[in-house]
Amino acid sequence: VTYNGKNLLWLPPEYRPSSQAFSGTSIAIGCPSGRVLVLRFSDHLSTSLTFFLS
Repeated sequence: VTYNGKNLLWLPPEYRPSSQAFSGTSIAIGCPSGRVLVLRFSDHLSTSLTFFLS
């Protein structure tokens, strides 16, 4: 997960997304195992921030 071109969070292979959704400062990640992770970042981050999952 990157923010403004900088690495923000490293996900182990078993948590890497097979699908994802973004809303404001939250990310939902669907994992190949069937797990769903919801990550919420601090409100002090811009509401227009852009996340990238690769």
